[in-house]
Amino acid sequence: MRTARARVASVDRERRVPPPPARTRVVATPRSLPVAPVGDTRPLRRQARPGHSARASRLTGDGGAASVQSVAPTRRPARPLAAAPRPLTAPTSPPPPRRPRRRRDAARRRRIRIVAAVVGVAVLAGAGIGLARLLAPSPAPPLPGCQVGAGYRIGLDQAANVTTIAAVGKRLGLPDHAVTIALAAALQESRLRNLPYGDRDSRGLFQQRPSQGWGTAAQVMTPRYAAAAFYQHLALVPGWPTLPVTVAAQQVQRSGTPNAYAAWELEARALARATTGEVPAGLTCTVDATPTDTAALSLRGAMTLELGDASVGVPVTVPRGWTVSCWLVGHATEFGITSVGFAGQQWTAATGTWTATPAAEAVVRVGRVPGSR
Repeated sequence: MRTARARVASVDRERRVPPPPARTRVVATPRSLPVAPVGDTRPLRRQARPGHSARASRLTGDGGAASVQSVAPTRRPARPLAAAPRPLTAPTSPPPPRRPRRRRDAARRRRIRIVAAVVGVAVLAGAGIGLARLLAPSPAPPLPGCQVGAGYRIGLDQAANVTTIAAVGKRLGLPDHAVTIALAAALQESRLRNLPYGDRDSRGLFQQRPSQGWGTAAQVMTPRYAAAAFYQHLALVPGWPTLPVTVAAQQVQRSGTPNAYAAWELEARALARATTGEVPAGLTCTVDATPTDTAALSLRGAMTLELGDASVGVPVTVPRGWTVSCWLVGHATEFGITSVGFAGQQWTAATGTWTATPAAEAVVRVGRVPGSR
């Protein structure tokens, strides 16, 4: 009994001295159970309180003997902090399942490649367009030639012949229908060109034969003479003003293809309307910027032979003024003409078109290169 008390007293003394931080627990052996000593009223402590620094004892052994076993302390795990409460939100549908990372990366790379390809194509297209514009030649100036209405284009030499045929017909006092017949015949026979050859001894605009009494070879090669000879033979045809174009032309020409002139009737009519004054400013020509005077005759002499008089700088009737103006435009290259003005319209060689002007007087005005006759 004394020994047990001594041991308990020793334990109490050790409780007052701070031991190293350790925890003890009482482990009961299967051979004996802890019993209190006889006559001792204090309870035996089987296990130290949690966090106490003294060693704990336990009773073990044989025959009621007790022994003290020191056990290393164990820490309780720290209690996790409580999570902050989530705000109350309206119930939403669950988010769609996310694709695996590899699939997302592959899709991203595929989009990047597509965007890069589109940008590359756009850059190449822009570069190609810019290069094409850089290498494209500048617009060429319009080719020399003349335009009648919206659908008939003729050369400069053809325009000169057309205006000569119309001028000679008006000088002879013939109606516009006679000019249409003469132009249809010239379109069929020579395409309005003064040809130095033809069937047998045929020559000129109308392919007239000197051997048949149309004049000498030099005469039929002169447009104003050939036109006058045609009108003289037309005037001998009975009822020609009322005859169709192809019938009247055949009566003069005596061609082996009598109906061929009908194919040129529409064009001949358009040319006649433009050159006889029925259509104001109906003939436009694009010529060299600086025409050269190469005519054998002076301008006034040529106008007198073909038009009857010069009719420049004096008041004239509107049809007469447009006939003279078209003749000047058609012969601009030959006589170095740079501008023609009449009735509020002016043609210039630089533009090749008629434009409105403030001067609306019925007087033909003509401009020429310096030194022209």
